[in-house]
Amino acid sequence: MVVIAVAGGTGGLGKAIVEALKARGKNEVKIFSRKADPELEAKIGVPIIGVDYGNVAALTKSLEENKVHTVISILKHSKEGGDPDVNLIKAADASNTTKRYMPSEWGVPLTPEQYNELAAMEGKVDNVALLKTTSLETCIVHIGFFMDYFGQPHYPSYIAQFVIAIDIANNLAAIPGTGNVKAVLSHSLTIAAYVAAYVDLPKWKEEESVIGDRVTLNEVLALAEAAKGAKFKVTYDPLSDLKAGKMTLMPGQWSDDESVAMMALFGKWFEEGTFDIKTSRPMNELFPEIKPINVAEVVSAWQGK
Repeated sequence: MVVIAVAGGTGGLGKAIVEALKARGKNEVKIFSRKADPELEAKIGVPIIGVDYGNVAALTKSLEENKVHTVISILKHSKEGGDPDVNLIKAADASNTTKRYMPSEWGVPLTPEQYNELAAMEGKVDNVALLKTTSLETCIVHIGFFMDYFGQPHYPSYIAQFVIAIDIANNLAAIPGTGNVKAVLSHSLTIAAYVAAYVDLPKWKEEESVIGDRVTLNEVLALAEAAKGAKFKVTYDPLSDLKAGKMTLMPGQWSDDESVAMMALFGKWFEEGTFDIKTSRPMNELFPEIKPINVAEVVSAWQGK
């Protein structure tokens, strides 16, 4: 048994991972957060440690005082606030107790050009390069795109609501490209289950992949129409528009310029196959007892809604 700190564990994917680790019961779990929250701590049943992500020395002290062996980061970054993972990685490397680190890279393998596209959108820093300079054992977990978005708010999830490609609530779809390119979609509860099991392995690989389901957006659309018992109004945005940062907006989507540019980028990646993770051995095969949630199950939550 070791101490695992989940940075960003009070909500979203982090909360799902905390609950999965707690349910598995093989390690001591703590949450690193920007502030302590005794009320939430009592509700979750896991200690919440207030930390200063802007101070490497203070972070190192927090890791050592709590005897943290493994860090799982779900920290968010922004162009304004920078990437808190940077200081946490440096602190983990300096800590006498910390040996393992899962960075906040929950997405897909990216080329340098794609990484630059994302950095322009979100201010993302290449933490992969930083991790390679440390003595930490690390693992980046690729998950494709969050399946949760296609079941919200009717299928259980802690992930913040976000409408992409298919606005199921309003029987609308704005499909990027042809909609015929396969993509890996993984639900946060599936990801959490695999991560909670994976941390106990004696050796980590530098990269792993969770394959929740592999579908096209047109297949998701068909499932949504069947669940709702209605034909959706559908438009298809050509790749040329997506490359130019343009897309068809639906009522359930964010309309600010930065959000539109980000959604157009994701749409471009759907059509280019970026979300279709290729791997010779997904994490699924290590833990056959874990049954991944599939898209059909998630979208079926819209039946009668």
